[in-house]
Amino acid sequence: MKGMVAEVARARLSEAEQLQPGLIRAVLAKVRREVDTERTIERNKAQRRANRSADESEMPDAYLAIDETIEEAIHRVAAGSRAHRVSQGLGVSDPAIWEDQLATVLTDDPRIPLAFEEARWPRPDLPLPPGPDDPSDQGTPAAGTTAETISTRPLARAATLIGRALPSWHILASVEERRFLSPETRTTGLTVVTFSGPEVTGTRNQQGSAPPFLLNGDLEEWTRPLGQYPDADIPPGTPLLGLDRAMTAAADAAQGLGLPGFALTPTPRLRAALRLRPGAPLTLDDDHGPALRLICWRTEHERSAYRLPWPRTTGCAVVIRPDLLDVLSQQASAPIVIRDVVMRLEPES
Repeated sequence: MKGMVAEVARARLSEAEQLQPGLIRAVLAKVRREVDTERTIERNKAQRRANRSADESEMPDAYLAIDETIEEAIHRVAAGSRAHRVSQGLGVSDPAIWEDQLATVLTDDPRIPLAFEEARWPRPDLPLPPGPDDPSDQGTPAAGTTAETISTRPLARAATLIGRALPSWHILASVEERRFLSPETRTTGLTVVTFSGPEVTGTRNQQGSAPPFLLNGDLEEWTRPLGQYPDADIPPGTPLLGLDRAMTAAADAAQGLGLPGFALTPTPRLRAALRLRPGAPLTLDDDHGPALRLICWRTEHERSAYRLPWPRTTGCAVVIRPDLLDVLSQQASAPIVIRDVVMRLEPES
């Protein structure tokens, strides 16, 4: 029970507990009573049958009766919180302000999911992650994780984004994940991830499964004020981009609908080199306007009469204004190249 509630509202409840001690315990008790009712159980079964194939074990990507029950329990318990405090002799100096604070922390903030919806973009003209029938994949191990560099090119040859909204902007980095289904089970049998991004030459480590030009990213780098950083050139091996897979900044929205499973983020060193500050959502500006932006996409949707459509291929890219490629090159102490890496993740048989 704790796990189900935490998946829906861990961050919100943890913060609300500071305002109203005992709130989590009360929510768990109410959820426990409501989830076990025949009405909730039957509604949840009916919704699962309607939104997934009978031979699939994964839950459909939808809000079901249990999620609704948890949200309803949170708000009903919160609605009685001030009365409970009064009954315990724990009044507050300004009830209206206190209730507003509690309501604010219990609201699932929609700004980050909406920012990602605004960042949706048609898939750029990039090579698709290769599948099991691709000739270049022949001879790779049948199971486990493998990674290899497939090409490098100068920064000046970064791919160009096509479209009227950001004409001639370049793709500084991209990550794309593509899942291939087993013909027998129709479940994911192979996942291929492609990474493409800048690397200040001088140190290279191709032994590990993670590309060296990416580190653990933080989505908040798109919104943090620019801090102080040395004016020295970017040294070799300095990561310029990060990859946020935890999406902690999205709080409970990270488990909601529509949010991608990962996002590219700029590093403080990249932001300092280009003098970038937060602009519109998932956009960084310089003195001349928008300079760096995140775009994302989803495609190759699996469709069936027995389940909700879902994308087999998802990706994101950091795109940069054309004039800033030269600026970035001048800020580095060694040449910058774009390195392309393919990673294969195949389940053990």
